[in-house]
Amino acid sequence: MKLRPLLLCCALAAAFSPAAQAGVISLDSYQLASSKQSGSFTYNGSTQSTWAGEISFNYSQGSSYGFGAGILDAFCIEPSQTLSTPAVYVIENGLSLFGSAQQSLIAGLYDNFYARAVSNAQTAAFQLVLWEIVADGAGMLNLGNGSFRTSHAFGGQRSIASDWLGELNTWYAGLTSPYQSNSYEFFTLRSAASQNQLSVRERLQVPEPGILALLGIGLIAGGLARRRRG
Repeated sequence: MKLRPLLLCCALAAAFSPAAQAGVISLDSYQLASSKQSGSFTYNGSTQSTWAGEISFNYSQGSSYGFGAGILDAFCIEPSQTLSTPAVYVIENGLSLFGSAQQSLIAGLYDNFYARAVSNAQTAAFQLVLWEIVADGAGMLNLGNGSFRTSHAFGGQRSIASDWLGELNTWYAGLTSPYQSNSYEFFTLRSAASQNQLSVRERLQVPEPGILALLGIGLIAGGLARRRRG
């Protein structure tokens, strides 16, 4: 999801304003990335064939978080459900749909691998890892066992997904507190009639308080200097 340029004052206002409530967004149609890969998986004992990759949605209305009409990129977080459009979704900022361990793992997945995945066929590998986190939570994540399993190659991306899961397992084992992404803002999209989705956009980097104080002092000093010259 691409950000629109915002003034610093808007970013500061958003940073210090109360959390927004859930809104509604209408997803009208979709297309899978050209790098999608097909395969099959077993989820909670049921086996099905599917495509794996990032999904681009056309949407016509969004009531919160600055959404107008446009394109929204997302990954599936409900592998057991069929994707169907048009559909109305509840959109909510954050990862409260998941447990604490899943939130840390999802944030770590995006911070460590999303930039690699968006430009090539590895979007399929990214989707497999996300499904594993959503289905099996924390612990030793592995595509060979648990609630979500697959032995299908998915165009060679299963091997990459397994490597990334190994890195994530090691990374997560080293955490001493819950992890939050400094790079991405998360949005969950839920629908009773279609597949739930997860989308992100890059965070606006708000200056540290100390830098803001220096900026304020600079502005005041500049104003005083102009008044003296006047």
